[in-house]
Formats: sequence, structure tokens, C-alpha cells
Amino acid sequence: MSEKIDQFCENLRVQLTNVESHLTKVGESIKAAPQEAQATIRAKIDAAKAQHEQNMQKIADSRATLEERVQEKKAEIDTQIQEWKTNREISKLEHRADKAESYAVAAIEFAAAATAEADLATLEAIAARLEAEEAKESA
Repeated sequence: MSEKIDQFCENLRVQLTNVESHLTKVGESIKAAPQEAQATIRAKIDAAKAQHEQNMQKIADSRATLEERVQEKKAEIDTQIQEWKTNREISKLEHRADKAESYAVAAIEFAAAATAEADLATLEAIAARLEAEEAKESA
């Protein structure tokens, strides 16, 4: 494979590994939640909210990139691409490849941000359940 493809694949592998690592941490939080005190859960929620706020711009940028690429893909016609290949219009083919790579990166970034949001939602759900149980016990 070309050096550019190898680098692109390596970047995607690193990003997917980061997503997998984050999901593993979310799973560990869920397993540990029943044993943790409400104050600990609240601290985790605050940290997750701070991270979520930092991710909001990345989410918006990724979503815009994804939507832009969807529109571009609709506009592309297979015959046009075949024509570029036949006519050896390398710059157009490279531009298309660059856009496809950017789309893949944005999709992974969006997935990573979504896992952070899922983490926050999970912690908030656990905190809500703890509050409900606490109220039930004190009633």
C-alpha cells in the first residue's frame, strides 16, 4: 500500500483504539456504580459534563463534515468517477480520496464524542436511580 494509505489506516486505528478504550471505561463505571457513593457519582457526572462541553464544538464540526460529505456523495456520479479514471484526472481523484478520508475521520470523531455523551447519560441515570432509592428509603 502507499505511504498515504498506511498513514491514514494508522490514524484510524489509533482513533478506534481510543473509542474502544473509552467504551471500556464506561463499562467499568457501570459495573462499579452500584457500589459507589452518590457523591462519587456526582463528581464523575461533573467531570463528564466538563468533557462533554469541550466536545460540543468537535461534535458540531464533525456533524457538519458528515452532512457536507453526504451531500457531496449524492452529487458524485459513478460515471463521472469512471471518467476521471479513464482521463487520468489525478487531482480530482486525489481530492475525492482526501474528502473520503476526512469523512472517515469525522465519523470516528463523532462516534468518540457520542461515547462521551453516553458516559454522561449513564452516570446521570445512575445518579437519578440512587436519588430515587434514597428518597424511597427515607419515606
